[in-house]
Amino acid sequence: MMRVERQETVLDANIHLAFFLLKCEETILILQNASDIARQVHADLFGLPGGVVEEGETDLEAACREVWEETGVKLDATKDVIEDLGIFRIEMDNEYIFSTHLFRLKMDAKPSIILSKAHSFSLWMDLESAQTTTEFIPEIQICLQSIE
Repeated sequence: MMRVERQETVLDANIHLAFFLLKCEETILILQNASDIARQVHADLFGLPGGVVEEGETDLEAACREVWEETGVKLDATKDVIEDLGIFRIEMDNEYIFSTHLFRLKMDAKPSIILSKAHSFSLWMDLESAQTTTEFIPEIQICLQSIE
């Protein structure tokens, strides 16, 4: 069983993550994990650009870095109007805890995407479809289901 709740700060997470919801028109950028990635549990599933917050990084710096590494899209946290959608504490089976910080950037045009080797496909999908598809990483999808 998976539970999610919003929190003000990262507390007792085993894994601290940061993701970007890149929105253009009425769609968001979705990436499909490659089938041969090391973390096989999420192979072939869809997710958002993002990943682990490294030591010394802010959540926003990590999310921007991950977008660059995974898509080739360079974000500028000092110039882009970035919306903080909050921190989500995700508990799985009463033991495995993720802290996921989600940011949103509304873009005027869809950028060219250069996928990393960790991803096999990118597409622009409406938020409602991303919230309901069965092919999405559950730990990210549950955060999407909590936003408008």
